[in-house]
Amino acid sequence: MENRHATDPPPAPTPAMPHPLRLKICGQTTLADATLSAEAGADMIGVILFPGSKRFVPIEKAAEWIARVPAGIERVAVFVDPSPDDVRAALADGLFHTAQLHGQEDPAFLAALNADGLQGRIIKALRVTGPASLAALDSFPTRRFLLDGPDPGSGQAFDWSLAAETVRRHPDASFLLAGGLTPENVADAIRTVRPHGVDVASGVEARPGIKDPARLHAFIEAAGRHRCQTAGMEEERIANPSEVR
Repeated sequence: MENRHATDPPPAPTPAMPHPLRLKICGQTTLADATLSAEAGADMIGVILFPGSKRFVPIEKAAEWIARVPAGIERVAVFVDPSPDDVRAALADGLFHTAQLHGQEDPAFLAALNADGLQGRIIKALRVTGPASLAALDSFPTRRFLLDGPDPGSGQAFDWSLAAETVRRHPDASFLLAGGLTPENVADAIRTVRPHGVDVASGVEARPGIKDPARLHAFIEAAGRHRCQTAGMEEERIANPSEVR
């Protein structure tokens, strides 16, 4: 049996320390696009295991190629309201490194996964419609979050000032920013929010589920210019704790 753990990626950044910006290319449906993303400079790839998505890949199909993604890339299984067994199956034997929960999963659901030894391997996605949609953040037993728009996968952005305030108020957590990001706006998003990483799907596609190489490279180039700058932002934030409100 193939040893998938041999390709485990570096650990996720510690929120309280300076970090390089992480780049996640989501909605992968083929080994070719996942490899293209990795070779272009992505740190993470996402495969959507939710049947309601235009980018849905059955786990049996993903299992045919996901372990052949280049080493060092964090492989993320994206779910919407899964069963605990669905998550356990995706993370079994290192098929995927991390599960991203994009539905109405509550803190008790995450606590049960943590009790199964999956602590640190769960990203909770929050759909940001206003300040109230972020009120429950501290109740989740994870410190890895993704902030997305109200209609994930649609390419619609949301109010980045809400994300920026959330990042400032939670220096103990790490945040991926998603929702309507493109090669044209990702630099502004990074400067505004100062996230730990950015996540894109539709913004780098030729059509749903198929990446556009030119837009993919442009996105990674635009975001990549901020990798070192993000670490500097974190150093400034730690040196000036009054900025964290």
